[in-house]
Amino acid sequence: MAETDAAFLLRALSAGRGLVELLCAGPPPPTRSRVTEPDYIDVLRRRVGRRVRVEPNGCWTWLGSINRKGYGMMGAFGKKGSYAHRVSYRVFVEEQPLPAGWSIDHLCRNRACVNPGHLEAVPHAENVRRGNTGINWKRRTHCEHGHEFTPENTGKRSDCDGRVCLTCRREADRRRRARIKLAAAR
Repeated sequence: MAETDAAFLLRALSAGRGLVELLCAGPPPPTRSRVTEPDYIDVLRRRVGRRVRVEPNGCWTWLGSINRKGYGMMGAFGKKGSYAHRVSYRVFVEEQPLPAGWSIDHLCRNRACVNPGHLEAVPHAENVRRGNTGINWKRRTHCEHGHEFTPENTGKRSDCDGRVCLTCRREADRRRRARIKLAAAR
């Protein structure tokens, strides 16, 4: 056994690891040299380019993993869960991380879009002001399916200080009951 392996075993045993575990694991692998930053940016540009579909409206729709809120996700810059639109903005536009408190605004309002021409770096407060959240939702007169928010058709959400379209809720409940009934019949 080489001296480096013996030193590794002594260090590991003193750290409380078992001998069988150590023999199965072996010495740690040698560290690889990191890819230089410009090369890594080029690699990410190619990765983003391979995972998009260009739409007629100019959006680059992300074809990779999409999170529950509709944003594209990818591994980049040492993180497994990086937002694809932030990576796209960084590799095609700025090549520097965003300052703290800044966000990427989708000018096209399509969360899955990674087209750098549709993305703009803005302070977070400006991004919220432009978006369809908060006070802007209170100004809406119809739900996303076109039903009017009338006193008879508007309910209070139980999980937050918001409202819900009762027609949409009834239709969703009807679909859910049908799925449960179908699953029970199998």
